[in-house]
Amino acid sequence: MDETAKAEITERILKTVADLSPKATFRSMYGGTVIEMRAADPKTRVVGVFADTKYVSVEFTKGIILDGPHKVLEGAGKVRRHIKLHGLNDIVTKDCLTLLKQALKSPV
Repeated sequence: MDETAKAEITERILKTVADLSPKATFRSMYGGTVIEMRAADPKTRVVGVFADTKYVSVEFTKGIILDGPHKVLEGAGKVRRHIKLHGLNDIVTKDCLTLLKQALKSPV
C-alpha cells in the first residue's frame, strides 16, 4: 500500500472520530495516533490508528466489549482488538463507523 492510500485511510478514520466525539483528543504515539477522551490520560485511551507497510490498523483498546456485527475484529489478547484496512472501501465494508461509535461511548 502506498503512502498516499495510508494517509487517506488514516485521515478518514481520524476525521470520523473527531466528528463523532469533538471532545476526543489526538496524540502522536507509537508511530501513529492514539485517541483519548481526556488529554494525556492513558486510562481514557479508546482507539489508536497506525499505518503499517501493507495496511492501516485501527486498534480498539477495549475491543473485547465491542459488538462487531460483521465479525471483523482481530486479535486474541485479553482486551484489545484491531481491524486491518487495506483500502478506503474497507472503512465501509468492515463497518468502522459502528465500531468507532461503540468505542467512543465505552466507559473509560
